[in-house]
Amino acid sequence: MIEYREDDDISYLDLENWINDENNLFINAIIDFSVLVKGIKFMTFKSFQKALKSSGEILVMQMHTYFDLEGHLIPKINNSRYPKRIHEEINKEIQKHNDEVARLNWRDPTGIHIYFVHNGVLMYYSGWNDHFYGIDDAETALELIKDEVSDRYSEDELNKMEKEEDDERKAEIDLVTKSILEDKQFHECTNHSLRSMYLDELLKKHPEYREKLRYSGFGKLTNYIDYVWKIYKNR
Repeated sequence: MIEYREDDDISYLDLENWINDENNLFINAIIDFSVLVKGIKFMTFKSFQKALKSSGEILVMQMHTYFDLEGHLIPKINNSRYPKRIHEEINKEIQKHNDEVARLNWRDPTGIHIYFVHNGVLMYYSGWNDHFYGIDDAETALELIKDEVSDRYSEDELNKMEKEEDDERKAEIDLVTKSILEDKQFHECTNHSLRSMYLDELLKKHPEYREKLRYSGFGKLTNYIDYVWKIYKNR
């Protein structure tokens, strides 16, 4: 997330204008941002100006930084780890986030950084483009969305939704199990290898089963088919 400071005393555009002033000579330079931030950071433009004047340095460099759109777009979640209502609300918030970031002009720089080196020490000041205020990278934004959606519900409500989802998932798995137990082809799968092959064919015919079984608590899907075999043998 971009860092913004309440004590900034100059806007991004004002800083651009100051740089473009004919009385100021700046050199465009490229420096790794991770190197830049290891220098001494001035919290206000006035303090930077004061330090520059006191140092007597005349070589001042500037650099723009940019963000990329793709790094801020969140893919919609598509799994059964969340209760259906939570899942849907998270995806709605993801869409809102993606619409918001897509409206930004990503050709604009997100920040401008001016710096000089005095006695071997890098000193810098950064001005941030307010158009990108509050825009997080995709990973951070997704976690914030998940937390925000979860906070809409009490712990009891979340537990109730999870129980309802678990009960529904268990009922669906029971139906799958019942269907397998009635399949004569399965009755011939007398070893783990045959049962694994049977499961592969079953999931090809019914790919929706994979999602249901993934969150059923069996771990590997082959554990499930061995579990069904034990039920069959004990009948």
